[in-house]
Amino acid sequence: YQFEKNENFEEFLSETNVGLIARKAMASTKPAIEITKDGDKWSITFKVMIKTHTINFEIGKEFSEENPILGEKAKVGCFD
Repeated sequence: YQFEKNENFEEFLSETNVGLIARKAMASTKPAIEITKDGDKWSITFKVMIKTHTINFEIGKEFSEENPILGEKAKVGCFD
């Protein structure tokens, strides 16, 4: 997928406590997004400048994810 636009992204980042410099840098970038599926396993990869962040998950199963900016970890789930 090719990035097209973001709306209210900087405001979202501000509300999630991302610092000013990181927030400005993130709001001005246009990430490349790659989505792949292998059986029941999905991967979403975000490529921004020199940083790449990948999320791996299976529909219906809880998984751990780390916020690439803040380093916080959370349990999340993707359910249909």
